[in-house]
Amino acid sequence: MAKIKIFHTGKVYVSNSLPFKDSVKNPNPVQLSLVSLYGRKNRIWLPVSAYLIEIENLKILVDTGWHREISPNGEYNRIAQIKHMGLGHFLINQGVLPKGESITEQLEKINILPRDIDFVIMTHLHTDHASGLTAMKINAGEKFVLLYSDGGYATKSWQEMIPPGTALDEESALKSLQWIRQMSLDKNCVESLANHDADVFPHEIIL
Repeated sequence: MAKIKIFHTGKVYVSNSLPFKDSVKNPNPVQLSLVSLYGRKNRIWLPVSAYLIEIENLKILVDTGWHREISPNGEYNRIAQIKHMGLGHFLINQGVLPKGESITEQLEKINILPRDIDFVIMTHLHTDHASGLTAMKINAGEKFVLLYSDGGYATKSWQEMIPPGTALDEESALKSLQWIRQMSLDKNCVESLANHDADVFPHEIIL
């Protein structure tokens, strides 16, 4: 038996011709953005979904929704969003993530922690589908590899507890680094990798 739980992880605000193409106007991406009058008119709010699939003993998360960074206080925050996803993406769509609606917060309400997830599947890498993902732990028996993305930018990030300069909430960033440090020092951790570490070279890991 499989069980699928649907979550709404905030909302995204877009031109109504982004999800439903205007066949008369046939707008291009620039026209859908806030830099054009067409893109500023008739905008709509849409839910941002993520899905938890439980089958046999596995927990599979499909997409992760918005990251808390876009709405540090649970409200619309233009500056925070531009810092998180860049101006170009912001001009196309904006978002809001109310308190309690991040995927992590909602999973915790049903007693599921990030470490309990067996697989994370990303349907695609738009920020409203992927920015809620901050790290991935790949297990093979007791051994594991930690991919901590931009939770830190290099090994020295967690060794010296240096948060990223882009962190909007330094307390939360340090909390994340503390977890990364704990996982990285675990005797079963084969490798712990940051996405932008200049000291890491292409190689293969066998678990």
